[in-house]
Amino acid sequence: MLSRRVFSASLGLLLLLLSPLCAQIQVGQQTSLSLSGLAAFGYDGSYSDVSSSSHSMNVSGRGTLSGNYHSTNFARFNITPFYNQSRANSNSQSLSNASGVLGSVNLFSAGYFPVSVNIQRTYNSTSRYDAPGSADYTTHGDQDAWGVSWAMRVPKLPQTTFNYSQGSSENSLYGSSGESHSHFRNFSLSSSYRWEGFDIRGLYSNSGNDNTGNASALGTTTSGESSGHAYGLSLAHNIPLRGVVSASAMRNVNNSGDSSDRYQSSYDTLNGSVIVSPIRNLTLNADMYYTSNVTGSVQQEILNNGGTLSGNDRSGSHGTELSFYTGYMVMPLHLSIMFSADIRDQSLNAKDYRSANYQGSLTYSWYLLGGYFNATTSNFETSTNNGAESTFGSNDTVSYSRFIHGWGTSGSFSFRENTQSALVTDTTNGVSYTGSVFRKLPHHLHISTGYSGSRSGLTHDADSESHSNSVFSTLGNRYGSITANFSNSRGYVYSTSSGLVSASDVGTLVDSSLTRYDGDSWGASVGTGPLPGLVASLTFSRALSSTSTSSSISNNSNMQVTAYVQYQFRRMYLNGGYTRLYQATTATSAQPSTTSSFYIGVSRWFNFF
Repeated sequence: MLSRRVFSASLGLLLLLLSPLCAQIQVGQQTSLSLSGLAAFGYDGSYSDVSSSSHSMNVSGRGTLSGNYHSTNFARFNITPFYNQSRANSNSQSLSNASGVLGSVNLFSAGYFPVSVNIQRTYNSTSRYDAPGSADYTTHGDQDAWGVSWAMRVPKLPQTTFNYSQGSSENSLYGSSGESHSHFRNFSLSSSYRWEGFDIRGLYSNSGNDNTGNASALGTTTSGESSGHAYGLSLAHNIPLRGVVSASAMRNVNNSGDSSDRYQSSYDTLNGSVIVSPIRNLTLNADMYYTSNVTGSVQQEILNNGGTLSGNDRSGSHGTELSFYTGYMVMPLHLSIMFSADIRDQSLNAKDYRSANYQGSLTYSWYLLGGYFNATTSNFETSTNNGAESTFGSNDTVSYSRFIHGWGTSGSFSFRENTQSALVTDTTNGVSYTGSVFRKLPHHLHISTGYSGSRSGLTHDADSESHSNSVFSTLGNRYGSITANFSNSRGYVYSTSSGLVSASDVGTLVDSSLTRYDGDSWGASVGTGPLPGLVASLTFSRALSSTSTSSSISNNSNMQVTAYVQYQFRRMYLNGGYTRLYQATTATSAQPSTTSSFYIGVSRWFNFF
């Protein structure tokens, strides 16, 4: 142990005392290279109630080797390795000491066939597990990914782009037992061509996600796999009266879940549109849309975000939608007038439904009482079951901003009632609101604060309601700032490998395996730079949340404190940092995890060549 510390100390001092060699280097007549980096030497330590403590003298750093061959348009590359980097002493955003490499290569960027390749590999790094309206939770593990992109840009031939990427990760959530493994792959091919005035575009995509392991994250499981592919064709052509006619066809095929609960679906969509503007400020639009599976198209959002679906969801549905729209702007009065008609036919579980929606709206935008005012009011009638049922609804939005006695103020309010969802059988209600103020104060001070909130849900299902609120306040000047914030979120979520994602209002209708989420978070941060070359910051965050399914309930907690200070003199930096993380979840038998780390050391930036 002593010999290792002596070696680290000697190597660190040698790196810090080295002088830059030269500004750049030329290899032959075709190759140019540049190398820069940051070398650091210091003392760090870590404490944890789930692993042994450690203290050591260490060497860390990162470098960037870049260059080009012949010219930057012909071939260029960039490689950035980093070693022993942590949140306490770098921008690698890792609570643990992380190592890895990032790289990219670009070939023929100005030619007919440009190619780009990207790679990423990290070891023992930390990452975030997202949670709506709450401070994100922390995981640690290894990740790798790579991707390649190729394009064909030959004049008078189809413009084609090919993309492929894949990656994998192994992560554990602090305070939770077990480890999760995830793997993804994505492939896409698109091509466009202009022929006889027609803009023709074709596309194909294929993707897959596989999440396995014995870890549960915040009471939800991320195990499962999903795969799917899609292909389609679209056409567009200009027509008289300053118009465009377009049409498209698409097919989607999806598979999700495990062998015991498999979700499979395929659906086709057809779309046609005509837009004309016969006179100035007047727009006429007609659309036709058909899908062979209404619920499948709604579920696509969950699959696109990396979630999985249950095989017990509603299926066997198709629908047709015809919509007509006309809008006219009355410029002298600053008004926009709109009228639309929307007719839908859907079949859900062997039952036929029809709705007709007629809507008119008025928008006014102009300066009012020294500020800017914008308001839209829409009223509509929706009849269903061939006119047997009729509902009235509205969709209204108001916003206003102006300066009042030196205070900059703004606010908005939006309300919707009986708005038809993607499914004819269901309607949604919702309200959202925002407000903020800002003011410059004496002694170069400035203050700002703001609030936003929303609430939405299905009209006839109180359990589907979700809502969120957030508030922030900042006071600062040229020497630093203080910020405080609070947020909460309630509603249904679905689980992905990277976090929990809020489901839409109709989420409970298309996926029976959603998780109920309830979370609050608050925090504060202070940042300052009172002297030239000196910066310091202190951040605190706290989150409490609960997740529940039909079979389990989990209470989750997260607290993190981070302090950082840096002083620059010449090419040298004096760095110090401290991080403390507490994280717990009752979903598993694992004990709450408390991990702390600190660092103090010096670093130097080099331009070798």
